[in-house]
Amino acid sequence: MTTLSVAVCSSFALIASAASQTTAAVIYDPVTWSTANAGNGHAYRAVFAPELMSWTEAKAMAESLGGHLVTLTSAAEASFVFSVVARPEQWWTDGGPWLGGYQDTSAPDYSEPNGGWRWVTGEAWSYTNWGNGEPNNYGGGENYLHYLDTGGSPVSTWNDQSNGRRQRGFIMEYSVPAPGALTLLGSVGWLRGRKR
Repeated sequence: MTTLSVAVCSSFALIASAASQTTAAVIYDPVTWSTANAGNGHAYRAVFAPELMSWTEAKAMAESLGGHLVTLTSAAEASFVFSVVARPEQWWTDGGPWLGGYQDTSAPDYSEPNGGWRWVTGEAWSYTNWGNGEPNNYGGGENYLHYLDTGGSPVSTWNDQSNGRRQRGFIMEYSVPAPGALTLLGSVGWLRGRKR
C-alpha cells in the first residue's frame, strides 16, 4: 500500500506518493457555479497529474476524493467549467483533461460512433459539444470523453478517446459545495491531524 503525503499551497493541494516512483497530483481549489449567477450550485475542481492517467484511473481518483468526473449537461455549464476551471498551462500537451462521459457498449442504443454515450452520474445525455468530425472512434475503442486539443492549444470541444490513451488530468464535480483541500483529503483518510 502506498502512503501519501500532502503539502498545501495557497491555491492547491499537492499529493505525493512516498513510493520509490514519486507521483504528484495537483488538486486545485474548488470553484462553485453559484445559483446567484444562474448556476447549479455545484463545485468543480481541476486535478493535474504529471504522470499520465487513463479515464478509468481518473474516474477512480475523482470518486476517492469524494466527487465524480465532471458532467457537462448544458452549454452554460460547459462554458463555465471551461473558462473558469480548465487550466491550459498544464494539460494541453498530450490532449485535454478527462470528462465524465463514456460510451456504454452494452446499451441498447449503442452504435459507433454516436450511440450509447452516458454521463457517470446517470444524468441525461442531451447536450453535446463534439469537436469537428467527432466522435469518430478513430482506431476503435474510443469510448471515453475528454477535452480536445488542437496542436497544444486548448479548445472547449470534446473528443472520444480510448482508455489506453493517457491524459494529464481531469475535472471533477461535486453536487454539493466541495470541501477545502485539507478537509477533502482528510475525509478520505489521507491526512490526519490539523494545521497548527
